[in-house]
Amino acid sequence: MGKRVKLNVFTGLIILLLIALNVYLYATKAIPGAIEGSMDIRYNRVCDFMKHKWAGVEEFPSMLCCMLPLALFPSIESARIGWLVANFIFVAIILYCLRKTIFSDCNNIGFAIVGLLFCSSVPVIIAFMNGQNLLFSFAFFMLAYYLTEKTDTKKVGFLSFVVGILLGISYFKYSVIFFIVPIFIYKKRYFEIAVSAIMHVVLNLFSMYWLNVSLTTIITSPITTSVSTNKGVGYIDLMTLFNSDLITIFRGGARIKSILDNHHGNYIYMGVVAVTIVIMLIIAFKGKAKEEGVFAMYCALSTVLIYHRQYDFFVLAIPMYYCLKKLVEALNKWRLIKGAFYLVSLAGMAMILWGNWVFKALGLSIEYGLWQQVYYGTAILGLYLLCVISVLGNLLERK
Repeated sequence: MGKRVKLNVFTGLIILLLIALNVYLYATKAIPGAIEGSMDIRYNRVCDFMKHKWAGVEEFPSMLCCMLPLALFPSIESARIGWLVANFIFVAIILYCLRKTIFSDCNNIGFAIVGLLFCSSVPVIIAFMNGQNLLFSFAFFMLAYYLTEKTDTKKVGFLSFVVGILLGISYFKYSVIFFIVPIFIYKKRYFEIAVSAIMHVVLNLFSMYWLNVSLTTIITSPITTSVSTNKGVGYIDLMTLFNSDLITIFRGGARIKSILDNHHGNYIYMGVVAVTIVIMLIIAFKGKAKEEGVFAMYCALSTVLIYHRQYDFFVLAIPMYYCLKKLVEALNKWRLIKGAFYLVSLAGMAMILWGNWVFKALGLSIEYGLWQQVYYGTAILGLYLLCVISVLGNLLERK
C-alpha cells in the first residue's frame, strides 16, 4: 500500500510539473508569438482568393478553399487570435482521436502525461507561434481516421462521404499528410480516398474560372513555388542531408557528402524517395503487418522523405509511443539488441521533440561544436534507424 501511495504521489508531481511547464511555455512563447506575429497564417492569401487573386503560392487553390472561414475575420490581427483559439481546438481533436485509436491501450494517467508532453514539445509550441498549418491538417486527418472505426468498408454511406471530405481538407499540409494517407489504403478505404481526390479536382476546376488561370498553372505553380521557397531550409530530412553539411557530423560523413556532390545527390535522393514510396504502398496493399506499426512507420517516414522545418515533427509522437511499447516488450523478453535499437530511436525522437528546451535550459548552444554534433547526431541516428527498422519490420511482420 505504501509503495502504491508513493507511486501515485510521484506520478502526480510529474503531471503538476508538466502542467506548470505548459503554462509557462504557452504564456511566454506560444500565445504572445501567435498574437504578435503569426507569420504563416494564410489570412491574406485567402482574402486574395476571395478577390479572384492568386499568386501561385505553395497551396493549390482547392486547399485555400478549405481555409475560407479565415476570410470572415475583419483584420489579420483578429484572424491571428481566431487561429490561436482554433489551434487549441485542433490539439484537443488530435489528442482525443489518438486516445480513441492508436493510444487506446494507454491508461488515463499515462495518456495525461503523453498529452502534456505532446503539448509542450518544441514543434507544437513553434506551430502555435508561427501560425503553422499542420495542427489544422493533422486534426482533420485524425478525425477522418477515427471515424473509419465507425464505418464498414463494405457499406458506403453518408459517414463514409464525410470521412472523405475530412481527409480532403487534411491535404492542406500535403508535404506531411500525403505520406500518411497510405494508412487509408491499408484500411481499404478506397471510397474515402476517391472522395478526397474528387473534392480537390472539382475545387481546382472551379478555381480555373474563379481565378481566370489555366489548369496547367494551377497544377505546376504551387509545386515550383514550394521548391524554390523552401530550398535548403529543411531540418534533418533526406533532402536537407543530401544538400547540406549536416551529414558531416558523423565519422566518414565528409566522404559521403563528397560522393553525393560528385554523383548528383538530387538524383540519388529522388531514387531513394521513389523506392521508399513503392515499399510504403506494398505494405499498405498487402495489409499483413499490425496497423499501429504501419501508422507509426508512415508518420516517421513523412518527416524524412521531403524537406520540413522543426514545427512539422510533432507527428513523431505516434512512432515514439509505438517505440516505447516495443522497447518494453523487448526488455520483458530479454531481447536486448532489439531493445537497444528502439532505445536509440526513442532518444533521437526525444531530441527532436524536446531537445531544444533541454539544451537552452542548460545554457548550451547547438549552433556549432560538440553540442551541435550531439543534438543533430542523436536526432538523425535515432530517426533514420527507426525508419529502417520500421520498414523492414512491417515488410516481414504478420498480423
